Amino acid sequence: LTFDVDPNSLEGRGLKAFGTIKELATRRSLFYKNFKNVRHWETGMMHSSIRQCSTVTRRHSMSAVNLQQLPKPNKGKIRDLLVSRYNNGLIISADLSGAELRLGAALSKDANLLACFVGDNKKDMHSLTASSAMRLRWGNEVVDILMEELQAKDEYDLFLKLRQHHNEKAPEDPDTLRALGKNTNFASSYGGSAPKLAELLIIPLEEAEQMLQAKYDTYPRYEEWKLEIEAQMEKTGYALTYKGARRHLRDALLSENKWERAKAQRQGPNFMIQGSCGEALRLAMCDLWDSGILWNLRCNFIAPVHDELVLDSHPDDAFEVAKTLHKCMVQENYMEDVPFVSSLSIGTSFYDQPEIEFSDPEVFEDEKVREAIDKALQRYNEIA
Repeated sequence: LTFDVDPNSLEGRGLKAFGTIKELATRRSLFYKNFKNVRHWETGMMHSSIRQCSTVTRRHSMSAVNLQQLPKPNKGKIRDLLVSRYNNGLIISADLSGAELRLGAALSKDANLLACFVGDNKKDMHSLTASSAMRLRWGNEVVDILMEELQAKDEYDLFLKLRQHHNEKAPEDPDTLRALGKNTNFASSYGGSAPKLAELLIIPLEEAEQMLQAKYDTYPRYEEWKLEIEAQMEKTGYALTYKGARRHLRDALLSENKWERAKAQRQGPNFMIQGSCGEALRLAMCDLWDSGILWNLRCNFIAPVHDELVLDSHPDDAFEVAKTLHKCMVQENYMEDVPFVSSLSIGTSFYDQPEIEFSDPEVFEDEKVREAIDKALQRYNEIA
């Protein structure tokens, strides 16, 4: 794959068409072909099997059908299959927002990373990474000139001003650079190399190296923490989640195969973060069970989907269900340093899920939730 191909040329259109064909083939094999064969003979519905202990990262896995692999809403309407059992019922979903990144901050104690999640003036993590990339991508001279023109205190302040004013003197669109920073932060969280990042993001290798270097420069303590975990695993032979669950990696760490050893070293920090996320979601599910809404209100638990808990609710009980679910997801007792926050969405299906914009993600706002419920019910009336 070359990156200097004109997207409007015959070659560029061919590459785009090939990508579309591959994407559709994947969806057909995962969803279109299989879903029709797993409907229950009596209910006509799909009943997924959920396994709690079959993954080494302590996350849930599912089969027949695998709801963990549902594509994002902008990648097709497969999620539209998840609808309520009630007449004009609502699907309510709560997601642990940025759970991996928050756990990375709590575990590593990186000052810049912590500044993104705690304090009165929280920084935007993806803008922070993008601001560190400016000098690598644009050069020192260009950045210094822009800082003087906009009277910026530092690179982060400059980047925010460029985004706010859409300064035409910036060599590239700041929003595009922030999106690249966001993708880098997520894609490289578990030790991904520059070639792997370039492959995942479909960007040139040089650009991937620049973005990785920008992340390392921005969060140096996070990289040190990963090295410390690797050294600790060499002594103990295992990695721990935030609450103390173990993953034993001794055999792989002592392997004569260097690729096997390198893989195990990456798996340690990965397990600590992914495993802790799975742990937090299980605690939220326990709180949901203890709340009693699953039998005191008209609602059904559908499934955990990665970092989301998805429920089906009668419209008259939707507000109480949403309020309880949000409370269960925002767990104050899991991490001491960095709080979990939860996004909440309500719609007519799992595809129709407009997110509710809370002023503070930790605080449930009654009026906005009632407004979201009313809008979802209005969409039912429009369909009718």
